[in-house]
Amino acid sequence: MMNNKALKAQELIQKMIIHCESHEYQISRKVKLTRSETRVMKFFNQDNTLTAINLANALALTKSRITFLINSLTEKGLIKREPDIRDRRFQIISATKKGMRVLDKINQFQLQLCADEFSMFTEEELDEFIRLLIKFTSK
Repeated sequence: MMNNKALKAQELIQKMIIHCESHEYQISRKVKLTRSETRVMKFFNQDNTLTAINLANALALTKSRITFLINSLTEKGLIKREPDIRDRRFQIISATKKGMRVLDKINQFQLQLCADEFSMFTEEELDEFIRLLIKFTSK
C-alpha cells in the first residue's frame, strides 16, 4: 500500500516539476532570456555575489556551460565579473543595475503566475500545502 502511495506521490511531483518548468519558460520569454540564463539570474535573489563554481555546482552544470552562460549574461549587461581580492584565480560575479531590474521582472512574473495558480486553493488548503512542502523539503 505504501509503495502505491509513494509511486503516486512521485508521479504528482513529476507533474508539478513539469508544470513549474513551463512557468520558467514563460518567464524567460517575457524577459528575453533563455531558461538557463533565467535560472542563473534567480540565484542573485539568494546571494549578491557568486562564483562560477558556486553557480555550476548549484545548477549541476559543467564549467564550460556555466562559462558560456556567464559570458552571455555579461554581454547583455546583466552581470559583471570582478577579480576576487582574496584569490586572484577566481572571479566574483554580481548582477548589474540592469540585471537587478530584469531580476525584479522575473520575480514579479513568477509571483503573478504563482498567485494565479494558487487562487484555486482556500486559505486553509494553501496553509496545509505550504506546511507539507516545508516538511517534505526539510528532510
